[in-house]
Amino acid sequence: MILFLANKIGGTNGNVIANLDIITSILLNGYKVATVTFDDFEMPTIIGDRDVPSLDFTITFPSWPPTQDKINTICNLLAHKNIELVISNECAFHNLFHKRILPSIDPEGKCKTVLISHTQPTNYTFGVDISTMIRRFQEYDFLIGVSCTALNNWREKGLTHSDDRCFYAPNCCSEEKALNILELDREAVRMELGVDSSTYMVVCIASIQKRKNQELLIEQMGEFLQVKPNMKLYLVGPYIGNEDGEDIVANAERSPYADNIIIVGEVLDAMRYTYAADLFILPSLGEALPLSILEAMVLNTPIIASDVGGIPEMIEDGVDGFTFDLNDTSKMLSAFSLLSTNSTRCSDIVENANKKYWSTFSRSRHIECWGHIVESILSS
Repeated sequence: MILFLANKIGGTNGNVIANLDIITSILLNGYKVATVTFDDFEMPTIIGDRDVPSLDFTITFPSWPPTQDKINTICNLLAHKNIELVISNECAFHNLFHKRILPSIDPEGKCKTVLISHTQPTNYTFGVDISTMIRRFQEYDFLIGVSCTALNNWREKGLTHSDDRCFYAPNCCSEEKALNILELDREAVRMELGVDSSTYMVVCIASIQKRKNQELLIEQMGEFLQVKPNMKLYLVGPYIGNEDGEDIVANAERSPYADNIIIVGEVLDAMRYTYAADLFILPSLGEALPLSILEAMVLNTPIIASDVGGIPEMIEDGVDGFTFDLNDTSKMLSAFSLLSTNSTRCSDIVENANKKYWSTFSRSRHIECWGHIVESILSS
């Protein structure tokens, strides 16, 4: 059995959506899976034309930290399970499971442990310094990264896992939902979202926080509007990062172009905004392999993004989208000008991005990749 640990599974944030996709792919490879998480979640029952097997069990925490009685109950439950592999998302419950529960149920250390990293060291936001995170990472037998660049960044910071202990497993997106959205009339979707047919709609699908750098878009609104006076920017995502999100919203509201900046906030149907949009922009300070870009690739929305982290693994500049250096916003503006005025070039870019998704990041490749990784780890 495989035990999957994550603070949250499923939802609106890319990381937690990716957790659900990973569990689904492991199940579809025929492995038994159990989960440990804070909240209840809903597993898909069908993916494409395949039935998804049920989880063996799920442990949730009604409160944190858990009582000793709760810990004893968990240990008793797990002691009777044949757990061969523990997969932890970003050191989920590291001190509880890795330090206390796992030694209790596996005193001989036979169970293999895996850490999944969705982040770069430069944007690790878990309240501890990089050297502490490296020490924690080192305690796991294997490391899986959704981005090759992010994996290499951790190694540059001191991670010593050898090549045979590291695996690359890029994300996929919720293709079934995206394909259903593609069946809808785009103009009808725009109307439902309150977007006027004459509006040039630009979306940034990301949690509203400093790392996602929506402030850059707010600062550049005057430049955007010189190119497209009918442009409106839609910021779609929850507020995250203490006061960061509120500060960004306040800056947008104080902007002389506030009427052209729409703060949507957190929604369950963010993909509908991507589908309805004329352009997708992600100016992040740090990323691994953002799901929002994968969604834009499937939904045929042209992409401009900062060239940080794993984004260049997804977007080849000038071929299937445009990337820009955060120190050179003129590149972002020139890409905006080209995509918003040259429909032929825009169509070519969109077609290339869509082809790349299906050839490189599709769910079928995700299932195959995770099957190979789990088999390799268990047989090592």
